[in-house]
Amino acid sequence: MSLIKLRKSCLNYLAALAGFIFALLAFSAEFATVLNYAAQNRIVGEITAIDKDAKRIIVKTDNGVEATLIFDDKTVYLRVPPGEVTLDKATKISLEDISIGDRVLVFGNVAESGKPVPIRQLVLMSKASITQQQENARRGVVGRVIAIDYDKKEISAIVSSREGVKTLIINASGNVKFLRYAPDSVKRSDAVASSFDEIKVGDLFRVQGEKNADGTRITAEEITAGSFLRAGGTVTAVNIATGEVTIKTGQTGQPLSIVIGKRSMLRRIPPDVAESLEQRQSSGKSLQERLEKSPAITIADLKKGDVILVSGTMGTDRSRVTAVMLLTGEKTFMARLLQTQQRNLQYMNPGLPGDVLGGGSGFQDPL
Repeated sequence: MSLIKLRKSCLNYLAALAGFIFALLAFSAEFATVLNYAAQNRIVGEITAIDKDAKRIIVKTDNGVEATLIFDDKTVYLRVPPGEVTLDKATKISLEDISIGDRVLVFGNVAESGKPVPIRQLVLMSKASITQQQENARRGVVGRVIAIDYDKKEISAIVSSREGVKTLIINASGNVKFLRYAPDSVKRSDAVASSFDEIKVGDLFRVQGEKNADGTRITAEEITAGSFLRAGGTVTAVNIATGEVTIKTGQTGQPLSIVIGKRSMLRRIPPDVAESLEQRQSSGKSLQERLEKSPAITIADLKKGDVILVSGTMGTDRSRVTAVMLLTGEKTFMARLLQTQQRNLQYMNPGLPGDVLGGGSGFQDPL
């Protein structure tokens, strides 16, 4: 993935757009499709040559065009990890840190073939980090547990693939690292040590290991699992002292207690995002990013009668869930949204919080 004041404004906008763009950088075909509308205003591709003396970088763009970038002492270089959707984790680097094979994003007009493009900011992903991400993706699988053989230490699961949903057998008999998602987080860094015996039918998981040739079996090296629930309904009580919200669920009309943890993400959906959702203008990571950037709220901002959607983790008490992400907004919109989500409000992909409104049969990597 100008005058001074105007340039600052533009760069801020472009930097934000760059975050979303870089979420797709490793997948050139999808990237080109999504960003076709801006084809003349950005350059995305792979560095093929660097001439420090001439202050030029040659890039082969994703559409096969060779672009010459001109830099100077004021050019800013930023490096972001693969998969990031913003520049929050970008690190400032120098020209010396740039290598042939790195993926880059700059903004400039390449309509005039062969004309050098001056650049003020260059954002890149290193070739090494992309290779590592692709290797992790190759060796990683996300799915749902459907059966457990405790004697053989094998797990049967359903996973999504290009061919559709299929069954996967996980061999967990070796030296496997088991982790369990924290009650209020889907980040691997927050997961806690676990064991094979804690895995349950219905759990969502991510496994890393070696797959067989046809992808029907995997020998696990690490398994991170958790029990997740998606639910929605109307708030009937708010207990700020205990950090709990009670709702009457839209599915069954039964009460559900929602525990707000220290890492729980609470957001109020603003009108512009609500409009995008209703018009189906946002999806995937773009939706996730917009939801995460929606106004943050606290439990004190919730009141009786509010309509909410929550994605969270469950323990043995099925009447309680610890929130990973809780969304609320204008009542009429939330009621319509809840109604359209009824068929998907079930044991779910842990997803990042932005996937709380998702659904379907596919599983997404929660990390």
